[in-house]
Amino acid sequence: MTGGHVGIRDVARRRLVAQGIARDPSDADDPAPTLAEVAASQLATQAQDLPGAKWALGLRARATEVEVDAALADGTVVRTWPARGTLMITARADVRWLTELLAPRAFGAAASVWRRDGLTPDDFVRASDIARAELRGRSLARDALLEVWRANGIETTKNRGSHLLRQLAGEALIVFGPPTTNPKTGAAVQTFALLADHAPEAEPRDRDDALRELAVRYFTGHGPATVRDLAWWSGLTIADCRRAVDLAGDALARCDVTGQEPGPQDREALLTSAAHPPSIAEPGDVRILPPFDELLVGYADRAAHLDEGDFAKVVPASNGLFRPVVTVDGRVVGTWRRTLVKNDAVDVAVETFRPLDAAVEAAIDARVDEYARFAARSRYEAASG
Repeated sequence: MTGGHVGIRDVARRRLVAQGIARDPSDADDPAPTLAEVAASQLATQAQDLPGAKWALGLRARATEVEVDAALADGTVVRTWPARGTLMITARADVRWLTELLAPRAFGAAASVWRRDGLTPDDFVRASDIARAELRGRSLARDALLEVWRANGIETTKNRGSHLLRQLAGEALIVFGPPTTNPKTGAAVQTFALLADHAPEAEPRDRDDALRELAVRYFTGHGPATVRDLAWWSGLTIADCRRAVDLAGDALARCDVTGQEPGPQDREALLTSAAHPPSIAEPGDVRILPPFDELLVGYADRAAHLDEGDFAKVVPASNGLFRPVVTVDGRVVGTWRRTLVKNDAVDVAVETFRPLDAAVEAAIDARVDEYARFAARSRYEAASG
């Protein structure tokens, strides 16, 4: 496992390319990846904030929100709880093996919460049996599935319904299905379907094969990164992640980091794909990224992207919610928020942490235009006067 030398300030710019946010300069004329390819390269995209997850996929695939919605509806990409008890979007082919490998680690932490809320092992068994029968060959809206459980004597009030859904998803039984529409309001309504129906080609893997695939894919799509970063991202133990790296063998390469600045290299070696090491994004790369984007949440150590003094501006509360961020060369320089105005406009407010030069300000404005095109909305212009 050999590799080259990189400077610590290059880590963020290499991750921009590895994650598909910036294009490899040598690939600039290649077609954009498909949404399925982007989802696969990310392994899983954090998606408790669904609009943000759509933008995370859309900006990497150069796709519109309508196109992401279509991919979610037809099962090209699948939303579920595969790791860390967190909603994520995966490629259809990856949903089963990722869930079977990663979700069990979250069960132990959740068991005490389920007991506190009055759920028993028998409740989960009965809910599973009912879901298999009721969802075979079709999908049901969340409320409809909860009502079926209640009709069969399984209490779903308070948080119990959510616990049941999360556990059954973690068992690779159910996933979010194609959304339907509320006939009264016209709003989209999420549904649940059997994983076997919605993603029939999603195959299991034996554990060692899954661990090897996890390591190769994570370090290809997130590198340079460390074993500790992989453990954070996956929720697996450090021992499991070290085994995954050992199983990957020569598919991974080590990056020796030059320079004296503190960062992730102080703890463990940085690893990348040996066959496809990420190039360095061209200087001056400016982006507006969604909340929970993998550029930040994909790593245990975020020093390559975020100054310690700015952390509270991005994660302002103890609940772990990440704000949408503005980056320059992969480093966070501000935050932004969107407001949908009427039916056809979007207002984007940007707040930078410190003054930026005119060229960067212009590039941020261009990225706001890019987001508006993704959302198929015009930019809102407040009336003057």
